[in-house]
Amino acid sequence: MIQFWVAGVPKAQPRPRMTRKGHVYNPPTADDWKERIMWRARETRIPKMDGAVKVTLAFAMGGKDTVNGKPHASKPDADNLAKSTVDALTMVGAFVDDCQVFDLRVIKRYGNPAGVLVTLEESNV
Repeated sequence: MIQFWVAGVPKAQPRPRMTRKGHVYNPPTADDWKERIMWRARETRIPKMDGAVKVTLAFAMGGKDTVNGKPHASKPDADNLAKSTVDALTMVGAFVDDCQVFDLRVIKRYGNPAGVLVTLEESNV
């Protein structure tokens, strides 16, 4: 099991956009967040996982101390937060392809400091 913390305000993967000329692009709104994840993953020295991978992402979304631990039931969406984070882990080489993720758990709560606790477990079966 590998576990590491990434500090910062979590950003969701934005939907692809299209220019008037038909060119499709990804807005850069999550790029800084993805860079943070990749930097911490490199620092943690994650070995490349070739098999099935269980990923748990526990997001702390910031907020007032009085609401720490309560569910964060507003934007950004949990699935889009997971997409930006798993994409960054794939880009840094934690696994060959994100199709290897067979079990994905996403927790989104208020909490300070803001960030995400990433837990990766390669399946032996």
